[in-house]
Amino acid sequence: MPTFSFSFLSFLFGFGLIRKKQKCLASAVANSTCNPADVKCTCESETIQATSAICIAGTCTVRESLTTKNATSTLCGVPIRNKTPIFANVTIVLGVIAGVIVVLRIGSKIGLGLGLAPDDYAILVTLACGIPSSVMNVRGTGGNGEGKDIWTLPFDMITRFGVYFYTLEILYFAQVMLLKMTLLLFYLQIFPGPARRLLWATVVVNAIFGVSFMLLATFQCTPISFFWTGWDGEHKGKCLNSNAIGWANAAISIALDVWMIAIPMWQVRNLNLHWKKKVGVAIMLLVGTFVTVVSIVRLQFLVNLGSSANPTFDQVDVSIWSTVEIDTGIICTCLPSIRLFLIRVFPILGGSSHKRSGYQNYPDSYGKSDHANSRAKTLVSAAKSQSRPEHNGIELETRYEVRYSTEDEARLVRMQEGHNMKSPHEASARSVNSASEVSL
Repeated sequence: MPTFSFSFLSFLFGFGLIRKKQKCLASAVANSTCNPADVKCTCESETIQATSAICIAGTCTVRESLTTKNATSTLCGVPIRNKTPIFANVTIVLGVIAGVIVVLRIGSKIGLGLGLAPDDYAILVTLACGIPSSVMNVRGTGGNGEGKDIWTLPFDMITRFGVYFYTLEILYFAQVMLLKMTLLLFYLQIFPGPARRLLWATVVVNAIFGVSFMLLATFQCTPISFFWTGWDGEHKGKCLNSNAIGWANAAISIALDVWMIAIPMWQVRNLNLHWKKKVGVAIMLLVGTFVTVVSIVRLQFLVNLGSSANPTFDQVDVSIWSTVEIDTGIICTCLPSIRLFLIRVFPILGGSSHKRSGYQNYPDSYGKSDHANSRAKTLVSAAKSQSRPEHNGIELETRYEVRYSTEDEARLVRMQEGHNMKSPHEASARSVNSASEVSL
């Protein structure tokens, strides 16, 4: 043991470790089956590592414990782990792709003279939140040790990591809400009747969900600064359970995703289209399910959120999958709009208006529609009237406008309905097919 004590403990003393930490290590080695002179056995012994860690945790401060862990890891030649480059590369690549897709979406609409709809503004706000998030991923948390073991980092770097992680958590909740809002605003443009009421209700729920978690993340610690200063055990404060916040947000988000998939799928079921065309429409609307899959995969990395003793390394997987979730969400929500641009560049992708049949019929009216952005080549108005000479007959007048637009789509919009119910008996005979605009 003297040989070991001289080489091993002297090395630790070089790191500025105080005597009580040396005693913890010496006691753990003495009570093990390893030869005191066998450094390899000592380093590989889980019993020694666990016993000394418990002893150090009970007698030393957090900062002293981290210094000891760094010293023993260096002596034992433990490989230095570093996932920071992977995190940075994922953030940069996906961030650039998402940015290009949004620019292409907005540019194509402006270039085609279609103007911007509410969902376009929503995706721009999402991107505006995503740009600082990407910068902070690379230069903030990534530049302050995320992806590395916490005991290898200077103490001031750990604190800065906490500040950036706190900010990114709030931005993440905001982006999740904005992505869902973008899809909901898109659906509101294309689905009529009862679906609109469901969609507006979902918009309200989504807004409450997003704002609530943003406020919860902002004020989860008292004082707020305890989020990034509490790691060393030298500051007073308290925080809510980060695991509970993360899991609750993920669970509600996934539930909303499923609900938002169900609404358009139910509407597609009612379309008066050939089944192959229905499948095509469904696929276009289901691209967002990929984001739901990513959200589910991300769940497994939330297990140690907020309770890890090595947060800078353990939380990098959460950060990576959160980045993938947001950026792929931006890309997926842009795909239906990008289709318009692709059809103009490659007309064969859109088929021909003259070969289409079976306009979309829904049981209820579409409500107010804004067609100011449509550059129609041809406007066809048709008036249809039916009358019954009998006294108790029904008179029905319906006006439709068919727009053959530059994006090679047929839009059937109910313009006016006139009903003259001459007999209460025939009230149940009323049957009016209204149509809506489906911009897919």
